[in-house]
Amino acid sequence: MERTPPGELVLVVDDDPTLRAVTALQLRAEGFEVLEAASGPECLKVAAARRPDVILLDVLMPAMDGHQVLAELQADPETRALAVIFVSALDSVDDRIEGLEGGAVDYVVKPAEARELAARVRAAARRRTETSTPRAARASERRAGELHRPPVNLSQLASALTEREWMVLAHLANNRTERDIARRLGIRPGTVRSHKARIRRKLGLPHDTRLGEFARANYAALAAVDEQALVTP
Repeated sequence: MERTPPGELVLVVDDDPTLRAVTALQLRAEGFEVLEAASGPECLKVAAARRPDVILLDVLMPAMDGHQVLAELQADPETRALAVIFVSALDSVDDRIEGLEGGAVDYVVKPAEARELAARVRAAARRRTETSTPRAARASERRAGELHRPPVNLSQLASALTEREWMVLAHLANNRTERDIARRLGIRPGTVRSHKARIRRKLGLPHDTRLGEFARANYAALAAVDEQALVTP
């Protein structure tokens, strides 16, 4: 049986206290050090403070789901390199693809067998170690600096938005729901939520900002930085 290298730290994030406790117990039995978080906001705080090797992240959580949490982690240069494994009862191919394309390194369907879960966590931690060479770290820091250089004003922040993020913002400005936006753009509602989290991060907005209200009040002023961003979805 493969042994867990000493010191590997795993953060288990699940709003269900029983499932969270069972998963933590299984991982500790396999030799991992384990932290726990009961919500998305708590996950972000613990991840920033402790920098775990792997985060086991539940997808379906109230207030802030797994996709939103992952988007926030990736938008922060301090946590963007952390390995995230989605853990969910959603087991369709579309759900798995959405999770992997969103940036998760793996996707595990609940309930997970203890030895398989441990093996997947070890693999994720190993991949993270292999890509954390000094050269890779310097390149990551350089890219983070380019994307997150201190802003001078909102217009400069807005220029960091991607074309798809502008489209989501424009739909929000037109008072459309996440489901409607997803249908019009040919994506899933969870992907829309991920885009919204990235928009909040790039515009320096708190994660609980009502982005629809913000978009309706500020879209034209933000888009003035780039005439091509002014779209009528």
